[in-house]
Order: sequence, then C-alpha cells, then structure tokens
Amino acid sequence: MLFGIMFFATARVKPPVGPRDATPVPYVLFLAPITFVFLVVGIVSVPALLKAKRNRPLFQDGEVAAARVLAQRTVAQGKASYSQIDYEFRASDGQTIRNSERDLSRKVFEDMLIPVFYDPREPSRCAALCASYSKLPDAEG
Repeated sequence: MLFGIMFFATARVKPPVGPRDATPVPYVLFLAPITFVFLVVGIVSVPALLKAKRNRPLFQDGEVAAARVLAQRTVAQGKASYSQIDYEFRASDGQTIRNSERDLSRKVFEDMLIPVFYDPREPSRCAALCASYSKLPDAEG
C-alpha cells in the first residue's frame, strides 16, 4: 500500500514550469514512507528477535521435559487473535512448573504432550517449543 502511495506521489510531481529559482520538491515526501515502513518492521520484528535470543541458550543447553497442556484458548486482541496455552511439567529435581505462552504453531490442544526446554538451575525459566520460531532438526539431519 505504501509503495502505491509512493508511486502515485512521484507520478504527480512534475518539474516546475515557472522560473528557475522555484522551490524544488522536498525529499521528505520520498523519505517519510520509507522511514515509516522501516519503523513498523522494526517494531514488529525486534521483540521477536529479542525473545529468540533470550531463549536460544535454553534450546541449546537446557534440559528437555514433556509438558502436558492444561488449557488452550484463543485470545482476541482487536481484530487479530492468537492461541494461548497453559502447560505443566516436572523438572528433573521433582519440582512442578506451570507456565503460559503463545502457541505460534496453532496446532496444540488440551492434554497434548509438548517439549519444553528449561534451565536446570532455575526450572521456572522455560520455553515451549511451540512458542518459538525455532525447529528441532529432522532425524535425518
């Protein structure tokens, strides 16, 4: 949509027909839509990248447990909606942990077992695989 606006804005701008010292077209008209696009992309992608960076050590070096999904619900947020899950797992020290996260796969249902990665020193620091953009490698590599 923004590219269409830029296209029509540039198509309507014509060189001045008046004297040579006429005011040129301000380049802000061209830079504003581009800056807006980069700003929106940054606002959307930076939190996801930060969460992925924060969870990467869990997926690489954390312990894995099978968690049971206690509840799955669809949360409406304006015109958009997302899947939210509550799950519970038992850490290697016997501690029961409950957590709630977004289900990015939208394929999780109640009573399903899902893989959860957690820090063995602090089991409450955990991340479900379905709440991540990461994927497990295939058995073939």
